[in-house]
Amino acid sequence: SDISQKGMPNSNYCAPCAVANLLSQFEHRGKLPARSTSEQLALRLGDSDHMETLDRNGTNRFRLVNGLHRWLDENAPGKKLQVEYTGLRLYDKSKLDPSLRENVIAQIGTPRVEHIARALSQGKGVAILFGSYRVDTATGTLIRLGGHYVAVVGIEINANGTTVVLHDSNDGLT
Repeated sequence: SDISQKGMPNSNYCAPCAVANLLSQFEHRGKLPARSTSEQLALRLGDSDHMETLDRNGTNRFRLVNGLHRWLDENAPGKKLQVEYTGLRLYDKSKLDPSLRENVIAQIGTPRVEHIARALSQGKGVAILFGSYRVDTATGTLIRLGGHYVAVVGIEINANGTTVVLHDSNDGLT
């Protein structure tokens, strides 16, 4: 079930909530054993043994991948985690658990709708990290302020355009 990050230990639980929503979909389809409610799963994913979601800074992409890998090792032994990353900055694999490095496919570029559609059609879970920035008026450069994770739950591409359906755990709505 889709969950809200309201009621979580802090207001920065968007990553554990987005991933919990994706894992719940896999449980519902029988691809993972059912272990707990989505809320309990989000709390476990965000704890200090997994994603280490912080009060001030939330969950960075490295803690998200490492934490998800630890959770899978504990709850679905033998399931292999593969992460495809497309972003504007290089994904520094040295920050990942050594056993994960070979399973992260990273490329520089703008994530494209076609990648999302392909992943969903292959039954993969998709989470998006939206970054928020401001322009440094003195230098003209972008300064990252933070970000927000959402789960992608559907996509439709047709002659009228593209519709991407997101679940935003900030409000608990799709």
